[in-house]
Amino acid sequence: MKPGAGRLSVTLSRSGPQSYLLLRSGLVARWLSALGLVGYAVLLAGVASDLLGLLDINSGAGAMFYVPGGLFEAVLPLLLIFKGFRVIVPAPGTVDRDERPTPKRVPG
Repeated sequence: MKPGAGRLSVTLSRSGPQSYLLLRSGLVARWLSALGLVGYAVLLAGVASDLLGLLDINSGAGAMFYVPGGLFEAVLPLLLIFKGFRVIVPAPGTVDRDERPTPKRVPG
């Protein structure tokens, strides 16, 4: 088994779904979530090309496959440290996306 297969499994199993969930939840800016999705799709294409022997992802032009995902990995923590998640508070009496009623406070 080629060493790049481990990177392929990590890319498929963790990073893509994380970016998708960030996009769907709206906890971070859309552009950042989209950068994560695009970055990991590009990385997936690069790892697949490396596994097929089309290029070496660790040197030369192949290293460019790391750039979009690397930008996402660098910007996301900085954004969360300095700005935090977006707080999403539903208006009173409304329902959320899952059509569950919002909990009501009991006076007391």
